[in-house]
Amino acid sequence: MPDILIDRPHVNLQLLDAELRAALGAVVSGISTRAGVVIIHLRQSASGDQENQAKQLVQTHNPTALSPAQQAQKARAERLLADRARFTAPLNPTEFTANPLLQTLAARIAWLEQELRDLRNL
Repeated sequence: MPDILIDRPHVNLQLLDAELRAALGAVVSGISTRAGVVIIHLRQSASGDQENQAKQLVQTHNPTALSPAQQAQKARAERLLADRARFTAPLNPTEFTANPLLQTLAARIAWLEQELRDLRNL
């Protein structure tokens, strides 16, 4: 399996791996890094053109761009932060005294909120 070593101090491994696999398919075996070097692992069946294309992809790679999975993860984190800001006050079960079932549910939710705050050391 031919390995291609390219000096590149900063990469987004998840995105670069996805880009290489999208462009070269099954000829890409994997990608790794070490001390400022990107190592592209290609199968023996890789042609010279495919090796050159892999090199070009690494050289033009934007390490600040995010993969779709990273974008989704970032969006989830942003939604969570927004919800935390929106729901700063703990739930007060006494607001639901008119309905005992809702009061029990509110008490359990308040308990879960406290458990989460404790887990997050807030």
